[in-house]
Amino acid sequence: MRYTLTEIEGRVYALLDENREIIEERVEYGDPGTALSPLIRELLPDAARIVLSVARASDIDECRHMAGGTRVIATADDRAELELPAGFLRLLYFRMSDWKSGVDTPMAFGSETHRLRRGGYIRGSRRRYSPAVAIRTCGENRTLEIFGTGDGATVAEFGYLTVPSIIQDAIDIPPGVYGAVCDKLVEMVRLVLER
Repeated sequence: MRYTLTEIEGRVYALLDENREIIEERVEYGDPGTALSPLIRELLPDAARIVLSVARASDIDECRHMAGGTRVIATADDRAELELPAGFLRLLYFRMSDWKSGVDTPMAFGSETHRLRRGGYIRGSRRRYSPAVAIRTCGENRTLEIFGTGDGATVAEFGYLTVPSIIQDAIDIPPGVYGAVCDKLVEMVRLVLER
């Protein structure tokens, strides 16, 4: 849901127990000429990113979706890769068309589990591994490594979050974490003001 910066500033002023009109007239923080409103606008994307990165999936009631049927690039008998969208922040749910159920937590890239999964099949085994994913980062590029999928399978479901940013004096935040974002923003503002 898109929230305007004015709406968020009003909530932050209320949480700081400050009167907006008085603040706009008299309060300057940090460098001379720096008012509270620009500070809130500057810290908002970071506060939202921090909250979205650690929020419980059950609290996130809106996300972006990749179109079903998206093709992946097969890299081995049971593995494939998918380039993640620009601004990708966090995976919420992923399922391939040949999986009965999906995954909501990626394996840690480079972990022992990840290395074992990349090692391939156990000698003499024809069994395909259970579904799993890992996120590989190389500079600005991020790739989703997909394990346990067959050739020709496509993306069936993919819910994810992007890095929040301010666009046209508004920011897109899931309603379920709006309060937590404002609380984090107040915490960050107070830290700056105490310096």
